[in-house]
Amino acid sequence: MDSEGNITPQQLTLLEQSQMKEVEELFERAMQADPVFAAYIRACDKAAEFQLDLFYADLAADTAKHAALGLTESQWLLESTELPGILADDNILPSEAAAELYAAKLLLLEFDLWPWGKGVANLGASGG
Repeated sequence: MDSEGNITPQQLTLLEQSQMKEVEELFERAMQADPVFAAYIRACDKAAEFQLDLFYADLAADTAKHAALGLTESQWLLESTELPGILADDNILPSEAAAELYAAKLLLLEFDLWPWGKGVANLGASGG
């Protein structure tokens, strides 16, 4: 501290570095301890890397989280509490939801962000 009892710029830098290291370590522990959280974060990171719109990023994260919980694509469609909000945030009408989700699935497959892979056809063009 300086003569007036204030923290010096060097001390502030050291404190910030120490706090950042603690946050990074906590984050790494959370990623290792919680596979659902880790899947969600990895999907968010990958969507950001590809600069996907928020709709696709949210969808990628939500599907990754549900797949990590062991849910199937069908179960995700029926049980996701976030899906209605994701659709509403993008102003997608219920009558358009099946077509929009199918298009989103195709896009996310291209970026390897659809956790159930190409073999699952629950979101087929027929919407079923």
